[in-house]
Amino acid sequence: MILGLYLKLIRLMAQDKKVPAIEIVADYDRLAVGYDENFAARVKCHSYELINRLNIFNGAKVLELACGTGVITEKIAGVVGASGRVIAVDNSSKMLEKAREKSGNSVNFIQADMLAALKDLSAETFDFAICGWAIGYHEPLAMLAGMCRVLKPAGKIGIIENRRDTLKVVRDASWQVMARYPGDIEYLMDLPLRLPRDPGDLTRWFKRVGLASVDSWTGDTCFEFKSGVQVLDWVLKTGASAGFDRMMSAAAKEKCDKAFIDIMDKRYKHDGVIKVSHRFVAGIAVKR
Repeated sequence: MILGLYLKLIRLMAQDKKVPAIEIVADYDRLAVGYDENFAARVKCHSYELINRLNIFNGAKVLELACGTGVITEKIAGVVGASGRVIAVDNSSKMLEKAREKSGNSVNFIQADMLAALKDLSAETFDFAICGWAIGYHEPLAMLAGMCRVLKPAGKIGIIENRRDTLKVVRDASWQVMARYPGDIEYLMDLPLRLPRDPGDLTRWFKRVGLASVDSWTGDTCFEFKSGVQVLDWVLKTGASAGFDRMMSAAAKEKCDKAFIDIMDKRYKHDGVIKVSHRFVAGIAVKR
């Protein structure tokens, strides 16, 4: 089974068959309705810690990339006040609808790809530039270089992102499903390869684009489930599945879901509980 998986992945790499970006956006459109309840509510404390450590001031001009449903946006808007300004960017129209419901008049929302938006923004415009849980959707150094360009001198960048080993049991089970049904794999998802392994990765990325790292840390949130059915339901209702669910043929979804549930229950349930650890890294850097 493993040999068949490797051969299929090599073939897809040679064909450069990656999950189309439009499919990832469609996933986030679908997830918008329950995203806050199923995921953001549990991890927003970590996002808020980043905002607190950035020391954003009243009246600041802030760029937020991948704002999603506006959980971080709302926090930033409250800090900058009526005299400040927030530009919030996301590619999902449904996520932006939720974000607009939360935020006041100090926020200007833009529906666009993050990297494309950065290229369109004027240089040295913002006091702060933030990207939460999404820098890996593009090449991180290109993202950081673009963020650095739009920052004013001495402006700060804040990043919080999934670690490469986040949701490990979910990823491991998914690989086992793919090994079981390699013929049903249609696309690659290379996002994990662009995720930082630890805070040191963030620090090195900052330095490579000319930023001075001033802070970095790591942490996690543990989710507990009673069954593989609950794990699958959670995965499909959070950003954990965005794009990855499109790797397999739609016709194989039912058997793949059943295999995932079976693997979770048999290999990862201990004392009646399946534990899923969401690990992240965060960091702050300043423009020299």
